[in-house]
Amino acid sequence: MFRRITLLFILPCTVAAGEQFTLAPGDRFEVSVYGEVASELNPTPPFSRVYQVDPDGNIQVHFLGSICVEGKSLDEVRQLFNDLLSSYLVTPDVIVNLRFLVPRYVYVLGYVVGQGRLPVGIRDTVLDCIARSGGELYDARLDAVKVIRGGLSNPEIINVDLYAVIHEGDFSQNITVQTGDIIYVPKTALYEWNEILSRIFPSLSLVERGLEVMIDYETVYE
Repeated sequence: MFRRITLLFILPCTVAAGEQFTLAPGDRFEVSVYGEVASELNPTPPFSRVYQVDPDGNIQVHFLGSICVEGKSLDEVRQLFNDLLSSYLVTPDVIVNLRFLVPRYVYVLGYVVGQGRLPVGIRDTVLDCIARSGGELYDARLDAVKVIRGGLSNPEIINVDLYAVIHEGDFSQNITVQTGDIIYVPKTALYEWNEILSRIFPSLSLVERGLEVMIDYETVYE
């Protein structure tokens, strides 16, 4: 079987602009608060607390109540705390740091060397995942990779052109993956046509023989 392995070492380690990981249940992060007190606040700044995202995607802050943080980036959490503390502090200054990340997985399917579930980090991209699966097969179509996100009941389908990433340097296509993503690598239209021909002519297998054969489609049915 032919296969083509993507050589990642020739590419810079670049994450698409604006791509960030998001918090999930089980993650832990530390919030440090600084600023001048404008009204009663206990404890008074500066103070730090470590929060863990509960199964419902919330954290419990004793003077603010329950706050939903699932699906938010650390920067979004920082801004959320800034907004909530603006009633208590003149100029709230909030710093958010990640302390623990629950294991994250994606599924790589289609025309790759090793299909299956892969562990991923917070900055891993689609190209990282395909390379870690062993690379794409010879008949894979890298310009039409699909990322299925958000679950099968209400999926978001993202089109990813990895050909543009590798050959044109368009790293905006190389998006950061999120836990639960399904990455599907389709096969080329040429290979699909070869399969049709092999059914019509069982003795002819263009891909396996590595041949490039020009066939007049109309003459087949004359």
